[in-house]
Amino acid sequence: MPTRIIDVGYNQYNTVAVLFNTRKNAPSLPILCKSRSRNGDVLHSEAKTEIVVHAPGQCQFTTFVARCATVMEPSEVALGIYPEALQKIPFSKANHQPRKLVVCMSRMYYFENWQLLFTSLQVYRHFGADLMVTYIESILANLNTILRAYEQEGFVMAKPGLRMFRAPGMPYDPNAESEWGNQLSVYNSCLFEFKESAEFMIFADWDDVFIPNNHPSYFEELRFAFHNHPTAAALVFPRINARVLVSDDPRAFNISYTYNTLHPLRSLGAGKYAAIPSLIKGSWVHWAASLADDRTQVFLRNTTSQFWHLRVWEKYVKVFERLPQQPVYYPALVECYDRIESKLSKLSYSKCPSSLDCTVPKLNVDCVNLHTSFKSEEWVAGVHWHQRTMNRLKVSPQGCQIEM
Repeated sequence: MPTRIIDVGYNQYNTVAVLFNTRKNAPSLPILCKSRSRNGDVLHSEAKTEIVVHAPGQCQFTTFVARCATVMEPSEVALGIYPEALQKIPFSKANHQPRKLVVCMSRMYYFENWQLLFTSLQVYRHFGADLMVTYIESILANLNTILRAYEQEGFVMAKPGLRMFRAPGMPYDPNAESEWGNQLSVYNSCLFEFKESAEFMIFADWDDVFIPNNHPSYFEELRFAFHNHPTAAALVFPRINARVLVSDDPRAFNISYTYNTLHPLRSLGAGKYAAIPSLIKGSWVHWAASLADDRTQVFLRNTTSQFWHLRVWEKYVKVFERLPQQPVYYPALVECYDRIESKLSKLSYSKCPSSLDCTVPKLNVDCVNLHTSFKSEEWVAGVHWHQRTMNRLKVSPQGCQIEM
């Protein structure tokens, strides 16, 4: 069958968007696509491939997207360089359930802070978020049980995270060469899944809570803010580092009390943002990576609503019986990230910023960890396609891990 080359538009309905990570200096090779419908219709096309995020100079890997024109309602999709050697890939439909606000959270790794989990979930729910989406690499088993309860209610969507394949003999770990450890991959996976159905999206870390200052709900606040900036596709809100007082005992834990103890610190962190997802093409950690034509990104000042960055947690009373007596992972990661961010601000950090550069204690506690396996195919000399064949979460009594 002759190949039909189609110029693919960004919002074309019969399009499959394939997110993938590769070296920034990888050769630019045409990616061919083939799709087949259940009734046997076949379409060949050439993908429109673009970089989603321009990673910093010290990172070797970044995220790309290949957009393939497909038949309507495809039953299978294959990619490759040569028409006779295309590889079938798994795919899923974009989420088409209308929602006013979807919150894309940072990936969960070494996650043990149950106070942070409850506070974030309840604050976002109180102000009217419709759905919170997260990707798990490692989390304490008891917290995973709690998270799944919120998922059963339809407020949380928890997915296995992302880990890249390290080929035998590879002199470095590609996961350590992706900015902030594949965070860009999960943010953009979330964006593309809800891009067509959500009116607004927020991209945040688990220790960020968005506090609206002008209206009682997120939707009203964001509609008000974007109305004031009619050409904006994304609004970057200030992020205030904050101290909060909480209990170690879940029986004494009180969301209202915790919320009322929020106390701003003097330092400001890099902002976090909300977007009209149909008008952005890609997400970075703190703001949109690229926008639709003729759209702007506005950086707001402290007079507007803010994200509160819950960085310092003061504790009292008893210890949560089924969790470690004191958080171990969280303080180690905060200390590590503060060190990395300090060096980045002074231009003295030569590595790609990643949690894999952090030293984290080992604990013998039940933890749910990500396990991944791959199959590999050499497309052309020196160019390999690594595709996940298994990506699931398993319980381990040897604590949380992000290198498996």
